[in-house]
Amino acid sequence: MSLRLPAAALAVVLLAFSAGTVLAAAPSAAPGHNKIQCFAGGDATCTLNSKGAKGSATLAVNAGGVAGVYYLGYNDSVYGALLGDLTRLSFFYSGDAPTAGAPRFSIPIDENNDGLTEAFAFVPAVSCNNGQGKVDVIGDSTCLVYYAPDGVAGWANWAAFAAAHPTWEVALTDNYLFAIADEPGTWTLNNVTIGKPGK
Repeated sequence: MSLRLPAAALAVVLLAFSAGTVLAAAPSAAPGHNKIQCFAGGDATCTLNSKGAKGSATLAVNAGGVAGVYYLGYNDSVYGALLGDLTRLSFFYSGDAPTAGAPRFSIPIDENNDGLTEAFAFVPAVSCNNGQGKVDVIGDSTCLVYYAPDGVAGWANWAAFAAAHPTWEVALTDNYLFAIADEPGTWTLNNVTIGKPGK
């Protein structure tokens, strides 16, 4: 099981942000009017299936490939927010059975409040599924959270992870929070939702 972001994927999702550039400065849209953005690298594709807000995207990944989605400027206040302040983090998926780490949420974690990512927390669909293809990190208390740098292979849920690290934040300056697939398979993701109080 590979739950670390491969170098190829990291290069894609860094999106060429220079030092000192904050994600919160990205163009934002009113809630309900945001559109997911695709990224892909290696032997993989990400195809947007609609132009509407919260539309779907199909991720088709072969060995060595990576594909995923994020919101450019979507609820950008999540960046720099305390882990315990996130109120919505979910997506629906269909297609192949989930693999060990795909599809999954990857959340950049800032442990020391300098805005930078120390490591990624991962929530894979294979261990976070309500039986109807929904990954609901905040609302489903059975969703395992993986964050090995702190010595715990799998937290019971997001609430336990956030409570154990009350000062940790979603990284502000160097990475997006995204849904990703980097193991072979084809999945369609829709209604990707990210938010904190008031969002």
